[in-house]
Amino acid sequence: MDGRADPQAIFLLTLYLAFLVAAYVKAAKTNFYASVTPVLLSALMEPPKKLPRYLRLPILSDALFSIRPGDRPSIMMFKLHLTRIVRDGSLWTAILILMIFTAANMALPRLLRIESFPEVAQLTLVALYTPLFPALLSINWCVSERQNLWIVDTTASGRKNYLSGLFYAYFMVTVVFSSCLYGFVSIGAREVPFLEIDIALLLAMSIFSVLFSIFTSFRLRRAPTPFSISSLLYVLIPMLGSILLSLPILVVRLFEPLASDPTPQLLANISIFIAIVSIVFYRILMRSLSRGLPDTMKV
Repeated sequence: MDGRADPQAIFLLTLYLAFLVAAYVKAAKTNFYASVTPVLLSALMEPPKKLPRYLRLPILSDALFSIRPGDRPSIMMFKLHLTRIVRDGSLWTAILILMIFTAANMALPRLLRIESFPEVAQLTLVALYTPLFPALLSINWCVSERQNLWIVDTTASGRKNYLSGLFYAYFMVTVVFSSCLYGFVSIGAREVPFLEIDIALLLAMSIFSVLFSIFTSFRLRRAPTPFSISSLLYVLIPMLGSILLSLPILVVRLFEPLASDPTPQLLANISIFIAIVSIVFYRILMRSLSRGLPDTMKV
């Protein structure tokens, strides 16, 4: 081989990329909701409604979904958001994503015959897959709940309590599903070489991606549609933002022996970093979004 590029291969690659761009632009102008809504209702919303018939956890259900007169407004909104997430199909979709990602991460190393792949898979799912869960919740929120925000504005401190409950609901769902995904991959790999750092990274990515997802869903004026730029922004902004804020932890995760044998002082510093950044970001988000929401979202 002389190292020169094949003109024919470059031409075919350019033609292929142009075809993908043209197909994407064409699909972005099509409204799929009218045709896929019945399918989505049957596939995503009906199973969660029937789930309590087969899985009955009275203690957990009573603690998470039962609204009591003495509940604080933010706790009440947290329970209402959890109820909506279960009913609008978001939970069922998250379960499907969890199953697909788990199968992919456990099958790919065997197909590629890479022995060290579990370490890469664990980092990939924490850094890339974790932001997908709040992004999915935000997209469904914009479709089903965004137009009802005027009801919240009729009460004192309604937006603040609404946002606080939304954050806790998103965070709970994201942490649960991301932890399950990490646990399944670790069981398949039969090793957890960077457990402490991975837990810290998973916690940080969950908090930061949830905050970015809430910010994106409240600030973008246009509702996400299939294949549209706005739908990509709902995923890319939380993913890139959470990776950027978690960069110090990612740096520690990539270098030995810090990742495999972190010192107590290092773990303490990481915990303080996550706490400070989370509190500051949360307060800025609550203050900026509580001042006023954008105009009615365009469809």
